[in-house]
Amino acid sequence: MRLASIPSECAPGALILYQEPRSLLPLWPSIRLTEEATPASFVRTRPYGSRMIVLKLTSVTNVGQLRWAHPSDIFRFDPSSVSETIKRTTPGLHDAFAIANETTTSDYNLDYWSVLLASSLDEGKVGPDNEDSDEDDEEMLLAIQMSIADAGCKAPKSSKSSTYARTQHIDTHASNPVAHSCGSDLRLPVRTFSQTSPQLLTPSTSPLRTPHAFGHYPSSSKRPMNTSPDPSDTGTQSPSQKRRSSHKLESSSQKNPPRTYSQNIPKSYRLTIYDSDDGKYEFVAKRPERVAGPAAQSSKRTEVRDCPSVSGKRQSVSSDTSVLRSNSSANLAPDDILEEDLEESDHFVQVLVGPGIDITSDCDTNHQRRFLLMKKHVWDRPYFRDAVSARNYFTPRGENTWELNHPELTRICPDDFDPIAEFLSDGGFGIRQPEDEEQITTFFVQCTTTWQVAEQLSMDDLLDHIVEKVHGVLELQDLWGLWHPMVFAFLVYQADVALDAHVELETLFSEYIAEHYNAYLGHPYFSDNLLTGLRRRPEMERDILAKRLDRLERQLS
Repeated sequence: MRLASIPSECAPGALILYQEPRSLLPLWPSIRLTEEATPASFVRTRPYGSRMIVLKLTSVTNVGQLRWAHPSDIFRFDPSSVSETIKRTTPGLHDAFAIANETTTSDYNLDYWSVLLASSLDEGKVGPDNEDSDEDDEEMLLAIQMSIADAGCKAPKSSKSSTYARTQHIDTHASNPVAHSCGSDLRLPVRTFSQTSPQLLTPSTSPLRTPHAFGHYPSSSKRPMNTSPDPSDTGTQSPSQKRRSSHKLESSSQKNPPRTYSQNIPKSYRLTIYDSDDGKYEFVAKRPERVAGPAAQSSKRTEVRDCPSVSGKRQSVSSDTSVLRSNSSANLAPDDILEEDLEESDHFVQVLVGPGIDITSDCDTNHQRRFLLMKKHVWDRPYFRDAVSARNYFTPRGENTWELNHPELTRICPDDFDPIAEFLSDGGFGIRQPEDEEQITTFFVQCTTTWQVAEQLSMDDLLDHIVEKVHGVLELQDLWGLWHPMVFAFLVYQADVALDAHVELETLFSEYIAEHYNAYLGHPYFSDNLLTGLRRRPEMERDILAKRLDRLERQLS
C-alpha cells in the first residue's frame, strides 16, 4: 500500500532501500542524509522539485555515491526484498547489504556519515562540483567525473552482468515480501546504452535515452541505409533515421564527454586480441621507445597477462615479445608475428572503445580499451563498410594498418564490447545453453546488454542472432521469471526502427507478458514497473492487451 507521507522508517539517518531512476539496478541499501550532513559541493547541485539526499552504501564511501532521490525512489529497508541470487550476481550489492547489516548493529548517526564524507573529500577521492578549484584541478575533476561514470557502469555490471547491461533482477520465484514504497510514484528505469559486461546484472552508464512514446513502424527486413558516410548529415536519411540520429546527437551533446583520444598510442594501454580459433588474449603492453638501427628490435618488451580463451583454454604468451596465436587461415608464421609490431600488422584492425583518455599518461585506465580484431572478420561487414551506401568507418593508420572509427564507439562501455568482439570473431557470444536459473539470469543480462550495443552499431545480424538465442531457451520459460522478459521488452519496444528482429521479440515478449498478466498485476513491485512502462510505450500496451483479450475469449468459448 502506498503511503502519502514518508514514514519514520525513512527519516534522516535511517537505513533505506533506494531505487535509482533511469537504471535497471535492483533496490540498493542506502542512508538518508540531511543537507547539513552533506558536503556543500554536493548540496549546490540540488535539482528542482522535491528531493532528498541518500548515500548508497559501497565498500568505498565517498560523495560519488550521493544521490538526489525523489520520495518515490525510497523504500523501507527490508533485506528480504532482494533475493540472494540478485545479491550474488550484482557486483557490489552483496557487500552493500553486509555494510547495511553492520549499520543496524552499530550506532552510526548523521555525524558519523558527515565525517566520513568530509574525510573522503580531504583525501581527494571525489570532487564532483568544486567551484573553487584552479585550472589544474579542473583536469583532475574531469578525470574523477569520468572515473565515477565508469564506476557506475561497472557497479551494476557488468553486465558479464550485464551490460544487461550489464540487468538488475528480481527473483520472482522467491516468496519473500517485496519492499514497500515510501513515496507516491515509482519510476521505471529508462534504457541505458550499454556499458557493462554481459555477465552482470546491469546495463552500463553510457548515455541515457530520454523516454518517449514511439509510433508504430511497419515490419522491415532491412535497416534503412544511410547514403552518407557522415552520420551527422541527415539530408539523405529516411524519416526514421532522422529521428534516430537527432535523438542520439541530442543525447550525446548533453551527457557524453567529448572524444579526446587521438591516433597516437599512449605509453601504456590495454590490448585485447580476438581470434576465432584460439580465443581471447588480453594483456597490458608498454609501448617501446623507437630507436634507430638494429637495436630497435631488441627494445621491444611486452608485459603479458594470459587470459582464458573463449573455449575455456588458457594460453600463455611470452613476456619478451608481442605474440599472437592467430587463425591458421591467416597464413601468418609465428616467427613473422614475433618480429612485427602488432599495432602495425595488416592482418588486424584496431578498435578503440570507450571515452577518450589522456595519451600522455602512463597509467592504464578503464575508460578506454584497445581491441585488435582480425581484418577478415570485420572488413566486409556492411554496417562498417558498404559501397552502396558510401559507408566506411575504417581509417588508415600508417602504411598498411587500419582503425575502426565508428562514431558510437566512444559512447560504449569497453566491457560491453567484449561480446561484440566475440560475435565478430566466431559468430556467437556469452552463454550458449543455459541450464539453471542463475545461468538464465546471466543469459538475459548478456543478451539485453549486447542488444543495446548492437542497436548503437546497427549490427542487424547480431540482433538476429540474439533472437535465435532467445528462441533457443523457450523450453526454459519456467525459469524466466517476470523481470527479464519485461525489461527486454521495454528495450525492444522503444527502438526507433522496426526490423524483423524487433518484431519477433515484440511478439514473443508481449505474448509472455499477456500469459502472466495476472502475476504481474498481483506483484506490488512488478505491477508498478509494468504499468509505468506501458504508459510510455502504448504500442506495447496495445499488443499485450490484444493478446490478453484473445486469451480471455478462448477461455470463455
